Amino acid sequence: MNSFRLVASLLVLLLGATSVASTRSDPNHAVQGRVFDAAGHPVPGLTVYLLPSNIALEGLHSAALNLTLGTRFLGVAKTDAEGRFNMDWLIRLPPDAPPLPPDAGGVPPGTYQLCVTSSISPTRVSRQIFMRVEVGSAGIRGLELRFPSSGPVITGRVVDRSGVPVAGASVAVVPRRLGGASSLELRERAGPSYERTDEQGRYELENLDPGAQIVVVWKEGYEQVAPVEAEPGTQAPDIVLEPREMLRGRVFNVDGRPADDFWVTIDTVTLLFSGGRYALPISSTETLTLRIDVPGNVSKWLSVPVREGEDATAPDVHMSRGRTVSVKLEDARSGAPVTDATFTLDTPSGRTTQVRHGSSDKSPPGIHAIDGLSDDDVVLKVTSKGYAPLSIKVPRGSTEVVGRLERGVVLEGAITDGKGQPLEGALLMVRQRRRPEQLIRSDGRGHFMLAGLEPGAARLRVGFGGSNSLQPLQIFATEELELPPTGTVRVDIRFTPRAPSAPPP
Repeated sequence: MNSFRLVASLLVLLLGATSVASTRSDPNHAVQGRVFDAAGHPVPGLTVYLLPSNIALEGLHSAALNLTLGTRFLGVAKTDAEGRFNMDWLIRLPPDAPPLPPDAGGVPPGTYQLCVTSSISPTRVSRQIFMRVEVGSAGIRGLELRFPSSGPVITGRVVDRSGVPVAGASVAVVPRRLGGASSLELRERAGPSYERTDEQGRYELENLDPGAQIVVVWKEGYEQVAPVEAEPGTQAPDIVLEPREMLRGRVFNVDGRPADDFWVTIDTVTLLFSGGRYALPISSTETLTLRIDVPGNVSKWLSVPVREGEDATAPDVHMSRGRTVSVKLEDARSGAPVTDATFTLDTPSGRTTQVRHGSSDKSPPGIHAIDGLSDDDVVLKVTSKGYAPLSIKVPRGSTEVVGRLERGVVLEGAITDGKGQPLEGALLMVRQRRRPEQLIRSDGRGHFMLAGLEPGAARLRVGFGGSNSLQPLQIFATEELELPPTGTVRVDIRFTPRAPSAPPP
């Protein structure tokens, strides 16, 4: 969604919400505070959100953070010229909120989260701070928050092959360690500093981590020619875009309106779009398989043939409501609830895809609500750390199932460079005789974990790059493993770049 549409959505919520907490303000039940910068100066123009305490916010990608803020907030306020904010009424009440005194508005007592951000636009979420607050019967007064400064920035310019500036291109940074990821994977990982180029093709990125970064650029109808590295406090070399064929499509809600926010998955990459339209670069001449997800709807699958040198248009997708299935997971031996799990479904292409799910604070532990399932017989595949994979059949019309997980083998470890520093984005591939190869990338700490492996022989390969990548796949380590019947096996791998071969005499 663009910033205009998000602001419009907020206004709709403000003006059209049916569960408004108060029609009048009451300073005795308000959350009041002031925001200063690192030098102690007040910071005006910031947006302050109040949210339930059980929503995870820190570490979210910028687009996901904006979607969460825009749809789950309870109250919102702005800092004035003196950095002050006053939240004395709510858009909606939190679940199980205690009643306020008669005819009083404000914020009911309880535990909340505050998020202060410098922007509500998905094209620029530059700085945020998060904190938990306890609101008493008299509200909160005198809350003081310190807002981080932007720090050194990266500036630069985006041009086409003729040197003409490209306006409206999206620009972000990713860690240097992810240089081997595909262009779509880089786009998925981009953030938290996210800008658009101006009419002269120029951009400025702030709130950056120290050290060299890869500047990633994308725009509909274009593709970045080569990755560009830059450090905060410097000007990056010009980034060149070249024309690229695109696959375009439209997504509609059940009521026939364009879908506000939806996800498109191609291969293993999932991207967020809005406004009912999406566009993806065409990177092959084969048939492309897409999955379309709208919260609360049945996932839709598309197979779209593409031709070399031509744009392609996918058939319109009209979403349909699905059923919600309650899945109870428990340990097969102890009967203890299993609270952390990932659910997948078989896809028309024979692959598996992750299913969005959640659990309610009011539900007993181990109960998982799976939304948007079709009314046909489906098979849910469940993986959970320390357990073997499990398939659960959900019959037509059923809304409750039980799954009992058996303990399995866990493979985990860390990838580091020659100096012992963690390597993010390394690709790990595990192959076993009776199972398809499993893939995972190391995280920001260089850590990886694959759960539910079968006992016996397994081959682990580690490399960088891969299909549809800015760099080809290069394997730098291979390990032959013998996995025990149960338990955790740790494998730590150090990557030492090979010295260049000496020229022949």
